[in-house]
Amino acid sequence: METEKLKRLGAGRKLMKNNDSDWHLHYALQETDKYKNKDGIQLNLNDKDSFSLLLKEITLEAIKLIDANKKFEAKCFLMKNFDINQGELK
Repeated sequence: METEKLKRLGAGRKLMKNNDSDWHLHYALQETDKYKNKDGIQLNLNDKDSFSLLLKEITLEAIKLIDANKKFEAKCFLMKNFDINQGELK
């Protein structure tokens, strides 16, 4: 692993007070790129408008379901709220 990455790893661990699951999530978020579509557009939900807040709320509920090992329920919840049919998953 690169020296710079190791330094960030240590700093991130101190920020999380050695809670391993929080630390792993913190590190993974540092290394993960935001999704961009084919046109290079990505979401920016820093605004406090009703659409941004609702989208975040739906996403948080799905994450809670996933954290509770209710992956099938999370999938159904997301498909229902974003009007995704099974054919679009292929």
